[in-house]
Amino acid sequence: MSYTINLIMPPYGEVDGKPSRPSKAQAEFHAQAARGTRHVYFRAGLGAGKSYSGAWEFIRRILHNRAVYQSRGKSGELVYAALAPTYQLIDAGAWTHLLTILDNISTINGFSLIKGKPQKTHPRRINLKTGDVIKFVATDAFRFAGQNVAGVWGDELEESDSPREAFKLGKKRLRDSRSPHLFYLVTSTPTVAGEGVSALFEENGPENGYVIIEGSTKDNPGIDAAYYDELRATMSESEALALLEGKPQPPTGTVFAREFCRRRSVAWDYR
Repeated sequence: MSYTINLIMPPYGEVDGKPSRPSKAQAEFHAQAARGTRHVYFRAGLGAGKSYSGAWEFIRRILHNRAVYQSRGKSGELVYAALAPTYQLIDAGAWTHLLTILDNISTINGFSLIKGKPQKTHPRRINLKTGDVIKFVATDAFRFAGQNVAGVWGDELEESDSPREAFKLGKKRLRDSRSPHLFYLVTSTPTVAGEGVSALFEENGPENGYVIIEGSTKDNPGIDAAYYDELRATMSESEALALLEGKPQPPTGTVFAREFCRRRSVAWDYR
């Protein structure tokens, strides 16, 4: 039986007890992923709703893949990886948000997509009745060998001990040829200099399927307006641009004219 046909997604969010729509940046993130872009990075400020957006789009991509997969007369298990630097970040982000969205789907549609009980011991796992499996991997543990996956979501990868290696851990496993659409979603606040996953995306660029959507802390309607101002008062200009606006700054000492570009600037990595 197909669990993806006629499935109704619950309201995107809730503010003051009323349904809310995604912010402009969140909507752009979802639209870019829906276009089939292979790598989409929602790079946004603290509290901008990144993890929730990632969980929402991750579920949508899984269900879309399943619908296309079944329309081709195919069946069988497809595995997806939800990555975060540590198990603590998995618990607070990907695990919590995905279960919340799946519970809301169950309430709206009258049936649950979850098969059995989610495995709460690490590495955590959720089996779906569609035949899909979500595995939760802590990238700093570097224990994800031998698994082909159909799609990846990396949450807060910039907080990894080695952000680029954390990204590559998922990239190496994104190779299940049965997947109708191999995808890699990233949601994170950048470092000030943006030398991790941010730099990797900027170096590859949209022409190679690496797209960045930027969002601000101020975009989230569920956050007290004073939160932004209080954080801004404790930060330098470069910190505020990166940690609140999702706009990392060029590396320290970089010499450039007009707009800095990691792929074109002869001063890249100059100290």
